[in-house]
Order: sequence, then C-alpha cells, then structure tokens
Amino acid sequence: MLTGRRLVAHLAPRVADAWPAILAIALAVVLAHSAISHLGDAGEVGRHYRDVLGVDAARAVGIAQLMAAAGLCLRATRVMTCAALAAVLLIAIANQALTERMAIDTVATASVLAWAIAIASGEMRRAA
Repeated sequence: MLTGRRLVAHLAPRVADAWPAILAIALAVVLAHSAISHLGDAGEVGRHYRDVLGVDAARAVGIAQLMAAAGLCLRATRVMTCAALAAVLLIAIANQALTERMAIDTVATASVLAWAIAIASGEMRRAA
C-alpha cells in the first residue's frame, strides 16, 4: 500500500524534474483564459486596443495567445514560444513606459515575462 510518505518520496523527484512543464501548462491555461476574453465579447478589451494601438486588435491578440498556449504545451516548441512571448511582453512594457502608462498592469506583464523566462531557462537546463 502506498502511504503518504512513500507517495511524497515517489512524486517529489518527478515534480522537481518536471517543474518547467508544470509551469508551462499553468501559463498556457492563463493565456487561454485571457484569449477567451479577447475572442469573446471584446467591448472593453477592444476599446483598450483602440486607445493604445488605434485599431481593435483584440481578436488578433486572442489568436496569438491561443497559439502561444499551444506552443507551451509541446516540449519541442516550449523554449522558442517562451522567447517569442518574452519579446512581445518586452515590447508591451516598453510601450507602456514610452506612453507613460506604467501601472499595476505593468507589474502583471512583468510577472508573466519572468514566468516565461523561468520556463525557458528550466527547459534549457533540462535539455543540457
């Protein structure tokens, strides 16, 4: 019979080894959830993109988020997906800084950036 201690002893090394994949799946869920709001009734989201970019890019952003979520789910594409996501997030942060719109949203963007970097570095270490 598998006791609590034996279960922890059995699972802990597996979780420690697979943490980049676990974080990648969690980030994929976050991106997919955000994509739903971008693809659905994007009234407020659409207004945000019209204010910032001058066009309603909510649908395109939602599709990009779904593609990134899918890329995070596959080990073969995970590092490059994180790199692309990091580039987009850096552009978003730079845009917020240049337009003097740094706010709590910037903190959320920076935390997702750190999350993507952690996933990519963990996957690269694991592959080495």
